[in-house]
Amino acid sequence: MANEVWLVPATDAKSKKPNPHYLNESALWILREMSGKSASEYVFANPETGKPYTTITRVWYRIRKKAGINSKARIHDLRHSWAHRVLVQGHSVAELQMALHHADPRTTMLYSHASPSMMRQVAGSASLRLEAPARPLVIEAA
Repeated sequence: MANEVWLVPATDAKSKKPNPHYLNESALWILREMSGKSASEYVFANPETGKPYTTITRVWYRIRKKAGINSKARIHDLRHSWAHRVLVQGHSVAELQMALHHADPRTTMLYSHASPSMMRQVAGSASLRLEAPARPLVIEAA
């Protein structure tokens, strides 16, 4: 909490390397709200057993239904939506690659869904801005 980082140890990480996840204000708020609410050593523990959940599938189904999300939406789709929002807000693919912990930028590119508004913004960023001269240019014949 002090460093605002959730560090996944190498033994639990898919890459087998320590995996830091930088927490945003929403995540920190949830963690503060959860603090001290459980007798378990785990933040999100099963209230009946005090042990961590092994899957969130049933919870995801309930949340998805309550939120009116399409029943075909997978929880991994949230990762894609988040990645798209990061890019729309102007962050680079390299920043997104680091945030998603991808070793290969080609993997990150699978998450970069370009929207028409993003493409207009990209096209406009290289545009020259031509303005009319302050006074008409007069060329006199010699």
